[in-house]
Amino acid sequence: MKHIFNLIKLRFLLTEKSKRFSIFPNHSTGKVFITFNDFIDDITITIIDIHGTTVHVAEITGKDTELDLSTLPKGVYFIYNDDKSKHQKFILY
Repeated sequence: MKHIFNLIKLRFLLTEKSKRFSIFPNHSTGKVFITFNDFIDDITITIIDIHGTTVHVAEITGKDTELDLSTLPKGVYFIYNDDKSKHQKFILY
């Protein structure tokens, strides 16, 4: 039983690690790149503004992706992974 628990815990930790991401450049004029620690299979990312309004939602598969956010107004935004366990702030100028 202990081994099963350890395997479940390890799988959870690996899954959580793979959902970590970086966004760059951070301060951007519109195009941003998102890089996950590992290959991601169908994750939803949500971008919200400082008022809590969802302004963009994207389905991502892979390790790296590019988003064109140049239609969004200048300001501070937050990007969340699908279960909102990880997020990062970024600025459009």
